[in-house]
Amino acid sequence: ALLAYRHPLTLVLAGDLSCRLAGKLPATHHRLLFANDAAQTVVDDYNSRLTTPRAPRAAFFPFGFEGLEVAADSIASSLDADSAAAAVRDRAFMTRALPASQRTYFLSLAASLNRRKPSRNRLYASLVENGGFKHLEAVRKRRPETAGLVTSVKFVDDRPLQAGAAISLGANAISDSVELTRRSVFSVAPAGDFWTSGRILESMMLGAIPVVDATYLTDDGESAKGCGDPAKFWRDGAPDFPHKAPFVFVDDWAHLPDALDAFLFNTTIQARLDELLTYRKTLETHLRRLPLELAADLQDGYPPASSCVETPFSRDQAESIVADARTYYATNWFFGHLDTAGAPGIGCTTFPEIFRMYPENGAYCFDPRCAPSLLADFRCSFAGSHS
Repeated sequence: ALLAYRHPLTLVLAGDLSCRLAGKLPATHHRLLFANDAAQTVVDDYNSRLTTPRAPRAAFFPFGFEGLEVAADSIASSLDADSAAAAVRDRAFMTRALPASQRTYFLSLAASLNRRKPSRNRLYASLVENGGFKHLEAVRKRRPETAGLVTSVKFVDDRPLQAGAAISLGANAISDSVELTRRSVFSVAPAGDFWTSGRILESMMLGAIPVVDATYLTDDGESAKGCGDPAKFWRDGAPDFPHKAPFVFVDDWAHLPDALDAFLFNTTIQARLDELLTYRKTLETHLRRLPLELAADLQDGYPPASSCVETPFSRDQAESIVADARTYYATNWFFGHLDTAGAPGIGCTTFPEIFRMYPENGAYCFDPRCAPSLLADFRCSFAGSHS
């Protein structure tokens, strides 16, 4: 209904599914913002179908923060704008990055593990089981600038047979996770339940250099969970934002120590922190204007409205869909789901160690028959596109 609306709108598509819409959205006279770290490939696909510079282009917007929940119910708190804003105001100091001389931690990482977090599981194996942490410490100690800092790594393992075991390496971390990140030079942000990590943006805002998957292939692509190249915007920039993020990009967690060493080669920590601050300010300026661009376009010859046509299901088609859903729900549909580490959706799982953490999300993603299409077809024609 929104795509068919005759007046131009700025539509913000957020959440886990918006990175999987390449080729599926018709071009219209609306302005689309994909608030999703994995969405740059979708943005590129959408804009490639526009034929005139005046056509409203889609744009990337960051996914968001990891740790701003202010209530026990993560969904309720994420919808509580006033509480979230208060949390940001309470952390007003977060925008004032500490100089290198006041940092305590060379690198910090606090991460939970389970069967739906393959990238973190490989990171754990690299650091804990395969000697990666010793290599990491050797890199830190041989540089005079970092030898006086400490490294803090902590995993909480919720995989089967581990029962929430905590594994710590290096120095003990302070209990305030925000302050821990703020006092770190590097903050590791591996993919978790999603194809990305809210810690990327959070680390950057707190002045720590994010360490991320270069292409989300550190686990053979499982962590991308069906999304196209989740690191693309950060790694390469975009046509409307030609700036590469000064992050540490790692193509294999076994290469993490060497990637950090190369990142600091022939430069200083303070120089790298200054690059991060400059990039952040440039990004903030870019993002602030995106929601307002439509208003400016409307004053300067905005393209004509698109025309959309809905094709309903025939009576036989509708009855077939209902019968199919009835057959599906007559089975043991929940535990009949074949769970995999690369399946989309946070909490979208039958793994009990994860499902008990996200019971509100556990039944929304198992089969297309749960949520059949409402229309047989939906098409839009727009003078500014060839879709």
